[in-house]
Amino acid sequence: MGSYSGALLAAKGLNDLCELIEAAAQDQLVCHFLIVGYPLHTLERFLDEKNLRSWCTLTGRIPYEELSGYLALANIAIEPKMSDSGEASGKLLNYMAAALPVVCYDSPNNSEILASAGFLADRSAGVSSLLSRLKQALSSPEEAQRRGKIARTRVEKTYSWDAAAAKVYAVYQDNIISN
Repeated sequence: MGSYSGALLAAKGLNDLCELIEAAAQDQLVCHFLIVGYPLHTLERFLDEKNLRSWCTLTGRIPYEELSGYLALANIAIEPKMSDSGEASGKLLNYMAAALPVVCYDSPNNSEILASAGFLADRSAGVSSLLSRLKQALSSPEEAQRRGKIARTRVEKTYSWDAAAAKVYAVYQDNIISN
């Protein structure tokens, strides 16, 4: 199962997510999309028009505290946002904490955060490359699981509260010692 969580807006990659679902259905991939997010109206209309409802489970908005339970149902995470805004995707950290390999576009932020835990798609190739990486992850479950473990270790060592606190502490220690 592939999972997406977050706002279902064009700026967050909704159009590419819709195209990916349609392409997966056309290719008859053995995949189901768990989509945790809102607002649902645009996605629901798309799924109805394309007769793709059976390919997806839509939860709508859920309390953040319940997200980990939904992510535990998936074996691959999907981040379809193709942004040059320079902002990182916070959902990557949630996916990584759930030990999910991530299918996403190769951007500087995604590459830095995921390192070798991601299945990185060529942004210039668009959804066809995203689909290719999804196929790669689905056809290599052992590799996907290995990358998920890398993601979990990476988020614990680099992006956890403990890791952040240690970095802040070190900065303050350096400033105290140098003053």
